[in-house]
Amino acid sequence: MHAIADNRVDTGTEQVNVTISMGVVSESGEGLQFDDTKEYLRELFARADTALYMAKNNGRNRVVIAR
Repeated sequence: MHAIADNRVDTGTEQVNVTISMGVVSESGEGLQFDDTKEYLRELFARADTALYMAKNNGRNRVVIAR
């Protein structure tokens, strides 16, 4: 996040700062079991997506870890 914010993008007429918002999901592989791989991945991506929009709605340029 800081590395991206430290860079400036030259648009030809000015330099623009870029920021990033991220939603992150972290799970331990120990004891992980599921019956339906596709459903598990849908839920995982939905959690990351929810965290991403929390980051954007709470001021942007931040990382939110999904619960």
